[in-house]
Amino acid sequence: MSTPAAAWAIGLVAALWLAGPAGAASSVVTTPQVRAELIAHAPEGVGPGKPLWLGLKIEHQPHWHTYWKNPGDSGLPTTLEWQLPAGWAAGDIEWPTPKKLPIGPLMNFGFEGTLLLPVAVQVPAGFNAGQADIKLHAEWLVCKDVCIPESGDFVLSLPAGVAACEIAWPTPKRLPVGPLVNYGYEDQLLLPVPLTVASDFKGSALDVKLTAQWLVCKDVCIPQQGEF
Repeated sequence: MSTPAAAWAIGLVAALWLAGPAGAASSVVTTPQVRAELIAHAPEGVGPGKPLWLGLKIEHQPHWHTYWKNPGDSGLPTTLEWQLPAGWAAGDIEWPTPKKLPIGPLMNFGFEGTLLLPVAVQVPAGFNAGQADIKLHAEWLVCKDVCIPESGDFVLSLPAGVAACEIAWPTPKRLPVGPLVNYGYEDQLLLPVPLTVASDFKGSALDVKLTAQWLVCKDVCIPQQGEF
């Protein structure tokens, strides 16, 4: 897993998603079967020649699934139709590796749990707006005992000239567990992330969304997550 898409997926452990204040609610579509959200990853800010990824994050309800680009003997793949600022170009979906979904004598391929469908985006040299308005129409087939075709329209406003850097990790403490030695933290912990805002930033406000995942351990380990 050495592609930028793979690095982005790993970055979900603690990632900042930037979005403008306008239309933030319409970046999420929720059905009884899934929660789908349009998200963006711009580690150097939104600007010409800088890496930018857009993606659809789908969280399935237990036992529900959607399909891979090659769904197998039945099913339909998720499709993304973009409306981007003039001159912007979106690539193909960087599909993650699916899991096998056997149904009787049939073999399908798809996803359960949390899924991220990232797409690389090229920003043209002439882009100099204060923000970029992104629109996405997505369609997916979600199945359990029955299959339900669903769709959603998403809007996301990205402020130009804003970038989130890596976590500035504090010094950990040794956490020996039997013959093993781990490194981590107890008591209170602060994980600072520098946020760079360009001097010519034109937005009137900046909304920051954080999705974080962590593993907390004592006698047992419990994976946890939160959205802030």
